[in-house]
This record gives sequence, structure tokens and C-alpha cells, in this order.
Amino acid sequence: MKFTNAWIGLMGCALVSASFSADAGIITQGFIWAGEAGYTVEGGISYDGAIPIVSGFGVGPTTGIQDLTVSFYDPGHNLLFSVVDVSGGVSSYDYLSFTFDTLQQQIVGDLNGMFDLGRNSFPGDLYIAGAIGGASDIFDFDTNSLDSIANGTVLSVIPEPSTLALFAIGLAGLASRERKTAL
Repeated sequence: MKFTNAWIGLMGCALVSASFSADAGIITQGFIWAGEAGYTVEGGISYDGAIPIVSGFGVGPTTGIQDLTVSFYDPGHNLLFSVVDVSGGVSSYDYLSFTFDTLQQQIVGDLNGMFDLGRNSFPGDLYIAGAIGGASDIFDFDTNSLDSIANGTVLSVIPEPSTLALFAIGLAGLASRERKTAL
């Protein structure tokens, strides 16, 4: 059985969508961060759905994260940089700091509420760092901020379009039943 959920963020992460197979246990989600100047960061994470909190910190094995990719776009949505931070459950990013609560379906940051995704090893590299509920920025290799959000990353759940369609059909069915009962 296949399920899909969608998320929209307020003041930060703009969209996180998910799809998973109930029998597979591996869940794949997408996310997007939209800055105040129009830059965006889009990514995807695959993780073990049986683990309530999945995370990765620095180089080495992660806790439940199978794959994590991040792409950076300018205000015209031209790709600036893309990187695979985690592959096969192993992080290759020195500064990786990513924690996701699989039960609450939200990025929660590390113990201090911080997150860091991308790459900062060579000229041309980009990364995003900040605090959940606080400020976050896209930085270049020289730590110059390209874009920011003063109010941080806050996520809220919204149903994806097929869920809304099923809900609308259900409401229409209830409305027609009420009309028949009233006649």
C-alpha cells in the first residue's frame, strides 16, 4: 500500500512531501527552504521509518538516514549547486547536522535546535545553516550569506492533492445524503 503526505512551511521550509510503502519501512521525503531574497534549497531524505528520530552529525554512519541530497537554486530557479550529504547510511559532510522526528514529521535540529546541510569544502560549494524557529541562511564557501530567513524554519502539515480530492468527494457524498434525507 502506498501513502503520500505533503507539508508546507511557514517562514522557512516551504514544502516537504513524503511517500512510503507500508511494508518496506523506508520513507522518502522531499523538502524546500525559500529565502527572503528568492533563493531556494530543495532536498530529499530517505530514512528508516521504524526509527522515531533519525539524524546525522559530521562524517560517518547516520542514525536511520539512508540518503540525503541537497540542491541550491538562485531566485530564477537556476541550479547553483547540488550535493549528496548522505549515501547508503554514511555522511560525507564534515558539518552535517540534521535531525528529523519521524513521529511528529518535522525537522527538529540538533540538541541546540541547529541544522546544517550542503557542503563547505571547495570554492563554489554552498550550505544552509541555522536554528529551527530562529534565523537560517544560505552561505557560500567564504561564509558570505546569499539569502536568509529571520524567522527560521517552521513546518506545518497540509494534505497532498489526492487526499484533498478524497475529502471533497466524501463531503459531496455527505451533502447529497443530507439532501435526500431532507426530501
